[in-house]
Amino acid sequence: MKFFSLFEKQPKIQKKSVFLILLVSIGIGTGAPLGAFYAWKFIERYRRKDSAFNIRSVYQRSSGQDQLPMPYLEQMLGLCVDLPENLYAFDANAARLQLLRYGIFKRIVIKKVKPHSLLIDYTLRKPIGMLSNFENTAIDEEGILFPFNPFYSPKELPEVIFGEELFSDLVPEAECLWGRSIPKKRMELLLSLFAALPDSCKKIDLAKIDAPSYGQREIVVCLSDQTLLRLSTKNFEEELINFALLADEKALFFEKKSVIVDLRIPEVAYIMSAK
Repeated sequence: MKFFSLFEKQPKIQKKSVFLILLVSIGIGTGAPLGAFYAWKFIERYRRKDSAFNIRSVYQRSSGQDQLPMPYLEQMLGLCVDLPENLYAFDANAARLQLLRYGIFKRIVIKKVKPHSLLIDYTLRKPIGMLSNFENTAIDEEGILFPFNPFYSPKELPEVIFGEELFSDLVPEAECLWGRSIPKKRMELLLSLFAALPDSCKKIDLAKIDAPSYGQREIVVCLSDQTLLRLSTKNFEEELINFALLADEKALFFEKKSVIVDLRIPEVAYIMSAK
């Protein structure tokens, strides 16, 4: 009986056979996926050129009360009937980034609905006030600035004025402002004021809260009855409580249509007629 050692040289034909078997096995294992990939790429190129897959309709879904007029949304996406866009060639991610530049979207998702539709699912920012420093500029609770018209329905919103130093690096055009945010400390102060002020608040002026002189630092609030309140920057909540206590006595000393009530000194209210 003859025994073969593993270290003995095997016949050449046996090595070639093993190599051929391995080569065929690898070809079968990788060829199918590779073929499927090229087939998919071919179909994708074909669909990008087929007018049957041109975008014909756009649907929108808003999670808030406000909803964008469809013509505005289509224009913002760059869609035009005269220049149809192919659904497979449409870059949904680039379109999403383009819409976010407007500043009005808090959340947005763009989905392709085959064979020829788009679904825009979004949440608009909720305006809590209008920035008086610039035209057509709203602000939300996160301090983000964005355009109000023509995207929102008419609303009665209080005006807000900040110091010009916040916008010293901006050029006059408001487009450079939209999408920016108000500093955190300023927003915390504004939100605290909104929580403490009555619904009749029409304007909040924060332009002098960082005035060099302590005596000049103030928050000015205008109410719907033309009453002006002068408040301190630190004790305004207590001062507003004191003003509320004066409400029953207003008829005794508010003889003018417009008055100024200075509440910055503790437990004192200076009441004067507005010129």
